[in-house]
Amino acid sequence: MRRLCFLLLPALLLVLTACAAAERPPITDAADLTGRRIGVNLAWESDYLLSSREDIELFRYDSTADMLMALNSGKLDAISIDDATIAVVLGQVGGLEVVEPSPGKTGYVLYISPNEPELLADFNAFVADWRASEAYREYLDRQAAFDGLNYVGPELPPDGNGRTIRAAYYMYMFPRSYPDSVTGEGMGYDVEVVRRWAGERGYHLELAASDYNDMVMGTLNGRYDLCFGGVSAFYRADAESMGLLVSDSLTEVPIHLLRKSGDAINMDNYTFE
Repeated sequence: MRRLCFLLLPALLLVLTACAAAERPPITDAADLTGRRIGVNLAWESDYLLSSREDIELFRYDSTADMLMALNSGKLDAISIDDATIAVVLGQVGGLEVVEPSPGKTGYVLYISPNEPELLADFNAFVADWRASEAYREYLDRQAAFDGLNYVGPELPPDGNGRTIRAAYYMYMFPRSYPDSVTGEGMGYDVEVVRRWAGERGYHLELAASDYNDMVMGTLNGRYDLCFGGVSAFYRADAESMGLLVSDSLTEVPIHLLRKSGDAINMDNYTFE
């Protein structure tokens, strides 16, 4: 009897493995993620969005490259990334496809010095008007058409001669905020909104490329009047608990879900982290 059990065990394991594989078909609907293994970047928007989901297995990664390799090896069913990253990833990585619908949205905001409530009110008033304008619709269309490689900004009103606004931006958030490789000038979708606000209000804008810790602490201690650059509205409570003022969203953008479109993905041209 014992010998028979040993003979049957490999066959039983083979059946169980086949059943497990059959129970995990490809994701076809982002609204149905129950029981799925989803990868996210640690503390990115997708992490905040999906961390409340108790019906999925959430795996957090320090880099997008590590997450993509886990997806390629079959350790994940899909990955979730933000709107600022998807065009770059799809432009550099083959064998991926978007799963609809979007599992959610986030907005990008400004952090403003605790000593500048009037600046907060002024920016929020600007954003309310701008998001109702034709310029905002064109802004969304340009983001939707972005090829992951070439950000092209519009002509903006020049700085004024009024109050100087000292603003730090996160320099590693292409295409939302980054310094031009030739001129060093601040570029990106978030930068253009702040520049538009400054130009329309007649402010003189001083932009400083920064990392996250410097721009947040600098805004808290008064070295900067505000900071921005891919700063998600998901972090609002954290920022306000530190004493920062948080603006209304510059824009609302989707969080995306990506899966393999075939047996493997191609990362030969991948440079983004």
